[in-house]
Amino acid sequence: MTEYEPTDRHRELDIEAARTALYDVLVETDGPLRERQREALAVGCRYLGVENGHLKRMDDPDGKHRVVASTDPDSDWIPEDIALDDAGYCRTAVDQPAALAVQDPRVEGYEDNPGYVDHGVACYLGTDIVVEGETWGTVCFVSPQPTEETFTPTEATFVELVAQTIGREIAEDRYTDTIERTRSKYETLVETAPDGVLLVDASTGEIHEVNNRVSEMTGYSESELLGMSYLDLVPPEQRHHYDANDDLLTGADGPRERLPDGSPIYALDRDGTRRPVAISADTVHLDGQEYLHLVVRNISERRERERRAGAILDQTHQFTGLLEPDGTLLEANRAALEFAGVDRDEVVGEPFAAAPWWSAEGADRDRLRDAIDRAADGEFVRYETEVEGTNGTIVIDFSLRPVRDESGEVDLLIPEGRDISERVRRERQLAVLSRLLRHNFRNEMTVVRGYADMLTEDLTGQEREIAADLSENVDRLLELTETYRETVDLLSDPPEPTDVDLRRALQRAVDSVRAGHPDATVGIDCPGGVTVHALPRLGRAVEELVGNAIVHGGEGTQVTVAVDAGPESVVVRIVDDGPGIPAAEADILRGDQSVDPLAHGTGMGLWLVYWLVTLSGGNIVVGTPDSGGTEIELLLDPFSD
Repeated sequence: MTEYEPTDRHRELDIEAARTALYDVLVETDGPLRERQREALAVGCRYLGVENGHLKRMDDPDGKHRVVASTDPDSDWIPEDIALDDAGYCRTAVDQPAALAVQDPRVEGYEDNPGYVDHGVACYLGTDIVVEGETWGTVCFVSPQPTEETFTPTEATFVELVAQTIGREIAEDRYTDTIERTRSKYETLVETAPDGVLLVDASTGEIHEVNNRVSEMTGYSESELLGMSYLDLVPPEQRHHYDANDDLLTGADGPRERLPDGSPIYALDRDGTRRPVAISADTVHLDGQEYLHLVVRNISERRERERRAGAILDQTHQFTGLLEPDGTLLEANRAALEFAGVDRDEVVGEPFAAAPWWSAEGADRDRLRDAIDRAADGEFVRYETEVEGTNGTIVIDFSLRPVRDESGEVDLLIPEGRDISERVRRERQLAVLSRLLRHNFRNEMTVVRGYADMLTEDLTGQEREIAADLSENVDRLLELTETYRETVDLLSDPPEPTDVDLRRALQRAVDSVRAGHPDATVGIDCPGGVTVHALPRLGRAVEELVGNAIVHGGEGTQVTVAVDAGPESVVVRIVDDGPGIPAAEADILRGDQSVDPLAHGTGMGLWLVYWLVTLSGGNIVVGTPDSGGTEIELLLDPFSD
């Protein structure tokens, strides 16, 4: 290290002149920030009487600095843009609360500091620069020779003032840059937006800004639009709505397509053509002035689609219409309007759930709102419900079908309702007759069975056998009637699938079969903890299949019920060594054949099995093992939370 003798510092400015010059350079002077920073460093050098001033940026937490501004940018000593692996004094300055002053490193214990050893800085006064609460870097004033004079507190305070002023200017420059980038992005978005965008003086209605889309929609040039009143783009007969209602546009929850009287909102172009539009509006404040930010969408094509759809809707006698995804009624066909006894203008533009077709009771309307939400998410929704008309209440098969646009988004909903009142009335009558028939049949057959049992006890020989057969036939008829009742109840009002403890359900089914067939051999192999998503009475299907195998195979038939549980499916496997299931009955289990008028009791029972498994979301596979007999697999879904 070259030795240097201490020298005097030759100051050119006093403190007042330095402060004034610093303010003029950084605050009052325009120009690039880098140039103003260099001039501020030069002011500091003239006041402190040192050779050079540096502005250093801390690039990473390890203390690496880069010189971003210098009073001598092209110096061979410490030029601009040089990266310093260890900034020496500056790193120390960042770690202490006040400015760091070094008069002579050899005397003050800094003789091993990289700033002195590597860069030859023998005189130093510097401090950290904080921008937006974080250390940005440092500002320092240096000389290659030690100084005989100690840096005064006033000089240290001045350096801290330089750091604070530069920090504020950096923060302001960042803010200005952010604003410019944001403005540029906003202008790009506005100019490329598919909708018209206007900035309107809230007090006068004068148009201050527009994008190109407004010119394309109206036929006016941008220069013609600027300064116009936005009411010039509104048909004359609609302007009073805007004059009488200051919150007409900004008071809406979303885009407004209709005026308070229900009529469509139109925009007027240069040649007098009216175009239906949807308008969104927000109030914004810029430079102390209140403006309306209007976004205008041309919905002419959609209105034309709705008109054509309305014409098509009137060709059908069932109730149908069109909805916005939010549930606003856009169109209703003549059949629906005449049923409710209302005019189109009374319901179009209003929430569909508030229309007079629906009962005033909250449950019906809540169910409809939920259906609209589901359909707006892309789901096809269908259920039976009641609607009210001028001549009373009817039952309809109601559905909501989502319609997607070119981008795949749900654009419209189509509600449909088909009058099924007559069918429902017949079903209800048949249900009553069925219950009455079952009740009377059971009562009468119970009497017959009682007499058959008495005859069996009193008679002998062939007559006794005939009486016993009669008693068994009555039991089979009663069992068939019970199976019929179960099947009708299941199909008329199917329960919702739930979580079913499979081991418990199978054990109950097997125990029931064993009770009726004590000599039969029925095994069960099901691990604990297996839960399936199925109807609560799933075990009834297994009971029917096991019982059917024993009845057809005889008491010596062996039946095994085993479970194979996997993450994607659960298989219940029923295997017997009997004569095998007839093809017609296997078809019933597969769903390939319904029960016909000639089907016997077994067919009815297998039909019940099919529906119990199907309504549980499962499938049935029927096969024949190599060893003979029958193998039936119930494929079920595991329960998941």
